[in-house]
Amino acid sequence: MECHGDDNTALPPTVLTHLILIVEASTIIIRASTLQADDPALKVYAQTYFTDFPRAPMEIMSNADSSTLHFWSALNLSIAQCGCECFVGSNAADLDDLLTQFVQSEFDNLVLSEPSVRQVAQGPTLLKGRLQLLTSLLERGDHPELLEAFTTLYMSSVPNSGTFRACSAFALQHLTNVFTTKSRAKVASMSWSVVSKWMGRFGLYMLAIVDSTQQDTFKAIFRVSIGVLTRLPPAELESEHMASWLTSVVAFFTSTTNPVWFGQLPWSTQLEAVALLHHLPTYPPAFLRTLAACCKAEIVSVEAKSFVLDIVSDQLHKLDRGALLSFYMSTLFAQGNELLCPQVCRLLSGLNFGSSLSSILAPTLAKQSVEGNAVALVMAFVVCLKSNAKGSGGEKQRTPDVLKTHLVASFVKVLVTPQLEAAYSTLVYEGMRYCNGVFLDVATQLVAETNLAGLLQLLRESSLRKVVASYHAELVDVIAGIPTTHADDKRLLVNELKLVVLQEFLDIKVEMRHLTLGQAELDVPENKQSSPQPERAISRLHDSIAPYSDEVVVDNGLPY
Repeated sequence: MECHGDDNTALPPTVLTHLILIVEASTIIIRASTLQADDPALKVYAQTYFTDFPRAPMEIMSNADSSTLHFWSALNLSIAQCGCECFVGSNAADLDDLLTQFVQSEFDNLVLSEPSVRQVAQGPTLLKGRLQLLTSLLERGDHPELLEAFTTLYMSSVPNSGTFRACSAFALQHLTNVFTTKSRAKVASMSWSVVSKWMGRFGLYMLAIVDSTQQDTFKAIFRVSIGVLTRLPPAELESEHMASWLTSVVAFFTSTTNPVWFGQLPWSTQLEAVALLHHLPTYPPAFLRTLAACCKAEIVSVEAKSFVLDIVSDQLHKLDRGALLSFYMSTLFAQGNELLCPQVCRLLSGLNFGSSLSSILAPTLAKQSVEGNAVALVMAFVVCLKSNAKGSGGEKQRTPDVLKTHLVASFVKVLVTPQLEAAYSTLVYEGMRYCNGVFLDVATQLVAETNLAGLLQLLRESSLRKVVASYHAELVDVIAGIPTTHADDKRLLVNELKLVVLQEFLDIKVEMRHLTLGQAELDVPENKQSSPQPERAISRLHDSIAPYSDEVVVDNGLPY
């Protein structure tokens, strides 16, 4: 610089390039040296670099051509970076203030400069250098004024521009560093008004960037946003920037959003996006309908849909129960969601609608065909029967009238179709145990359709023995109505019914004996109170056995 005297404003690009290389080489040498931070030798370097810094004043920068402008900016940034990395302690006296003023003026000038000048000055390399310098200064101390200046530049950048991406990357990295340092002082010193503005820009990034190489940035946005939401003061949640962010999140999960929406992310990234939903401060009224569309889309992974269901179920206090019920049902019957049916039905049961659930779901269930929705339909019927169940299960319960027609037809369809029976018959049996009246209605329908093999299989189902025994009289009447043309099948059903009833009686008798022996061993008077229950059960079965009393032995007045 001294060799060129007063003509340094007219230095050609080649000379400026050499000066930049000299600074970068000096930085490497000083950083690698064994000199102590306060060594006097380093003070000479500090004075050499920063006696007249920045090297080109603003009037030169504003009148220079684009090439010269670029090289002068790069030189000043190299010198500033050298100062941050190499000079500390007594050799950095007043240096921080000088570098802070330089970086702040750089950001301010970029915001105020003409578009043509800004385009050159904000080239990827130069902007990266400024942001690296900002990072270095923040590592040396808190500089809220620099973050404010950076935020002004960030807010003025156009979404999807190079500046916007670079600023987003810096903001994400800075917040990640703050959250992972585990320093309460660092978090406490943050300006949440600045952070809320960054959040608004993160929301725009989610909607503006369409680039498969940006998946790591998307993940960083989701993670950092969760970190912010868990720390942001309640007052700041009401800011306009957070409202803008929430609007962007809703749009991001809306399937009609262009150019990008949640479903277009890789499956692993979808899970990280869904995790964000758990921390939303509020749920807009129509947002549940948006999530329902996501759960119906085949492009969305089953794991992400399951995560959405879990998160929504944890936000019941923020959601309308009617809208929630509609969300569950649309997810239940969506194509490709068979693996989600048990989870949805468990959540439906958890709503605790009681017996009214049957009336609420009946219109929707009546529109579904068992051929295309066997597992979802049968599971939904089982949930309704479970919600409608009363008592211990020994009493007779009628099939809910609002469900009866379609429920019986669907259960019969499952039992008589080999492919459906193999996969879903256990669900049908479960429903019959919740509401035993369904068993009789299905048995009656099987006889009406002359499907006697299906009825025989039903009688032989071990999990339904108690139900068969409860309805023995009705079953006798049902079997009696079978035409004489099916005499062999009819006789087989009668014998099977006898065996089931007798086996149920013997099981209860054994249960009572075990209970009596247990009471004798424990000799606890309170335990004796439980013995009448099997006695009552045996008494009820006495009439069941009566039609076959000539085939059993009577001991102490009870069939045995």
